[in-house]
Amino acid sequence: MSTLPKTLLLSLWLCCLVMMAVPLAGAQPPRRAEPETTGNAEQREEQNSRTAVSRRQATQIVSERFEGRILNVRLEGKRWRVRLDNDGTVFNVFVDAQTGAVSR
Repeated sequence: MSTLPKTLLLSLWLCCLVMMAVPLAGAQPPRRAEPETTGNAEQREEQNSRTAVSRRQATQIVSERFEGRILNVRLEGKRWRVRLDNDGTVFNVFVDAQTGAVSR
């Protein structure tokens, strides 16, 4: 076999490989999803009424300061725990339910 057919076959193979990989790489563009919530609507409303900072406010505070997709928001004692995923790294950010102070 001469070099030309080998090169042509290799080029076609690489093109097919790239064409298959491109849709996979860009299948879903990054987007902000609504955070998952725990409990039913009545429980969430009760939690929000007991705190100066609502679940929605805690979510907004965190999304303005940190990059990543919010996975869930949960009231733990006197602070909101907001779980984020930033390119595969999952971490928690805490928002004081009375003052809105942020900590990690």
